[in-house]
Amino acid sequence: MFGPARDDIWQQLAEQLGGTFEKGKWFGSPAVRCQAGSWEIVLDSYERHNNNSHHSYTRLRAPFLNKNGMNLKIYQEHFFARMGKKLGLQDIQTGYKDFDEAFIVQSNSSDHVKQLLREQSIRQLMLETPKMVLTIRDNEGIFAKKYPKGVDVLHAYRHGIVKNLDELKLLYALFASILERMVVINAAYDQDPGFKI
Repeated sequence: MFGPARDDIWQQLAEQLGGTFEKGKWFGSPAVRCQAGSWEIVLDSYERHNNNSHHSYTRLRAPFLNKNGMNLKIYQEHFFARMGKKLGLQDIQTGYKDFDEAFIVQSNSSDHVKQLLREQSIRQLMLETPKMVLTIRDNEGIFAKKYPKGVDVLHAYRHGIVKNLDELKLLYALFASILERMVVINAAYDQDPGFKI
């Protein structure tokens, strides 16, 4: 309610990153689209309604060509996650103590994850944006659209509408770094996926 308006900050972000700002239509969210190498990274927001409450989320998405079907989920460790670990919840250990203490890491390819997170800049960017949940998805949900064959989406969300320009830049830098690193570790193709969100 108070402070800078989301549209103003997001428009500044688009200008500083050389992207485009799209005003929301009807009840849709505004969006920022920026190119990072072969990939387009899209920032927008969405809402979830539960019973009598609703929650707003900021999200980033970037379609890419997944080379070998790698999936991934990284999220901040919390009480229930710690309990889950004691009950056998998968948590890939990267070997970097500060990171392993801060996050739960799940994937079908621990080798690729360890190679991905060997990049210190990615770990540091994630530690600077700990409230985010980062995943690789092959669809938008059970009842939503599926992406084309071979196309997956690097997807991140966090609670609330982010209006801090520095934090938004960190999120874009993180996405660009992950996509570039996935090419290096042979988990993604360095080419336009031919799919727009």
